[in-house]
This record gives sequence, structure tokens and C-alpha cells, in this order.
Amino acid sequence: MKAFFIGLVGLLLTGSVANAADIVLFRDASEMRVKVVKVDWSKITYMIAGQPQTKPLDKIAKIDFEKKPTQIVQGQRAFQGGYYVKAASYYIKASKLPSKPYFWAKDYGMYYAALSYFHAEEYDKALSMYQKLIDSNSSTRWLAEAQLGMVDCAIKKADIAKAKQLLKKFNSGKSAKKMEYYRKLGELAEARIMMASKKYKEASKLFRRVSSSTKRAYPNIYTRAQLGMAQALIFNKDFAKARKKIEDFMAKCPKTVKPEALNTLGDCYFEEAKTKTGKEKDALIEEARWRYLRVFVLYPYSTESIRAKFYAAKCFLALSAKEKSAKARAKALNKEILKRAPKSEWALKIKKGK
Repeated sequence: MKAFFIGLVGLLLTGSVANAADIVLFRDASEMRVKVVKVDWSKITYMIAGQPQTKPLDKIAKIDFEKKPTQIVQGQRAFQGGYYVKAASYYIKASKLPSKPYFWAKDYGMYYAALSYFHAEEYDKALSMYQKLIDSNSSTRWLAEAQLGMVDCAIKKADIAKAKQLLKKFNSGKSAKKMEYYRKLGELAEARIMMASKKYKEASKLFRRVSSSTKRAYPNIYTRAQLGMAQALIFNKDFAKARKKIEDFMAKCPKTVKPEALNTLGDCYFEEAKTKTGKEKDALIEEARWRYLRVFVLYPYSTESIRAKFYAAKCFLALSAKEKSAKARAKALNKEILKRAPKSEWALKIKKGK
């Protein structure tokens, strides 16, 4: 709060608020309203009293440009609604706009087209778009995010060797070398590779190390590390400890992360149920189902919604012996997944009867 008021006073003294165009949000939750004229891999440049000023990019959480082309707005709406392929098509159109007056639209469009394909689980298209962005502008503001996005695509494709190769390239690049924020994101990516390699104990240690060093400086990275620790505990079958960590985390986590936290809590109950029998098993499945249901009821447009429906359906089927309508509800949920996300891993599992 103190930083916010200091920043506000500074802007008032320069007279820049009245002429402000864009909102720059900092990682400490303060903001400033200025005219942003350039953004690259390391800094943003903006105008105050007719003079250019700069801020390091790793201190910036978000830039909300006042004037956006229609294609960007349409892409944002489609993305927020969970229509990721449609969102990608809008963002691709935005990436082809002239550089004036939207100097930022090309890179923004390409990055969010790739991210949209990633959430649509079309990983080859996402990889291609990330690479296209980097090839077209090696100093893009989205350089680090695109490189790490490629790592995540390789993990999702179960190509661990490729993921390691891409992460090594990122760690030797300028973003990771010059900015701590991106080094920490790289450590998170390394922990995700460990998880995909079933090295859960090593992953848990790395998540813990990242968590302890980012709580104040980088809350978003701290949040990801905390969830990673819980997920590693689940795979290690330490269910009680995982459950406590998630519940403690959910009491104070940002709303944007709650869908994934709820899914993770559902996973904890669901995986523990596999180790039990009889009424104890049914009780755990009911607890898991309740968490999954909350995800797609409370957060229907979350990127976690499809996964929640898949596991809620599995819970209904597991309880079908004692609930008459359970099979019908499971079938309805699976039908929604096949319609909404036909190329997702969840749709493929349904088709294979898994």
C-alpha cells in the first residue's frame, strides 16, 4: 500500500495521470498510468512529462493497454469463456495487424495464440507458434514465457528429453541469466520435469526451495511452488500432509488459483480412495467428487474445468452401485467433455474407456 501511494504521488507531481493511456501493474500490487511506447525482453519504456523512462520487465506483472484492437478483445473473451481454439484464431488475426498504432499486438497475438493452443491441448500447434514468435523477434517481451511454454508442451507430450533440452537452452539464455524472476520460473519448470519423470521426492525438495525464496518477492511463483509441493506429496502417498497443505493454502490463495487447488484436493481424496475398501473408500470418493463438482460449478470457464468433469464422472461411476442416477450423470459429463474439448487428453481417455 505504501508503494502504491508513493507511486501515485510521483505521478501526480509529474502531471502524467491526466495524460495516462496504459495501466502498468507491478508485482508488489502497485500501479502507474503512463503511455507505454516500447516493451522488450528486459524492460518497458514509457513517457513521463515528455521524457522516456524505463522499468525492468521482471518487476512488471501486467500491462493493460488502454486501446486494444477488436481481434485482441475477441480473443480475450473467447479465452475467458474456455473457447481456446476460437481464441487462437482471433489472436492470430491480431498478430497480423500493422505495427501502428498497436506496436505490441503482433507479439501479444502470437504468444496468446500459442497459450490458447496449449490450453486446447493442441501441443504441436502451441510449440509451432511459440517458436514462430521467438524466430520473428528474438527480443520479444514474451521471450522467457515462450521458451518456458515450449518446455511445458514437451512435458505434456511426455517428451522428457526434449523438455530438458529446451530448459537447458532457457537457462543459458539472457532472461534467466539477467533476471531472478525468470530463474525462479526456470526452477519451477525443472521441478515439473522431475514430476513428469516420477522423481517426486526430488521435485518436492525443489518446489520447497523455490517456495521459501519467493513468498514476498514473487507471490505468483510462490503459489505455483506451494501447489507443486502438495501434488508431489500426493504422488508420494502422504495424503494427510498433502491435504493439510492444500487446505492451508486455499485459505489465503488468490481466487485465480482456487480451481486448481480444489482439483488438487480432489486428487488427494481420489488417490487415497485407491488404497481403501468398502465404506471408507466410498467416503473418500464422495469427498473427491464434491471438490471436482465445485470446480466446474463455481469456475465453469476455468482451464481446470474439463479435468474436474472427467474425474467427477469417474467418481460417479465408482459410486454407481449405491446411487441410481450416478451412471447417467457420469455419461452426461463425459458427453460434455467430448463436445467441449474433443482433442483433450480427457476426451481421448473417454474414447479409450479409461
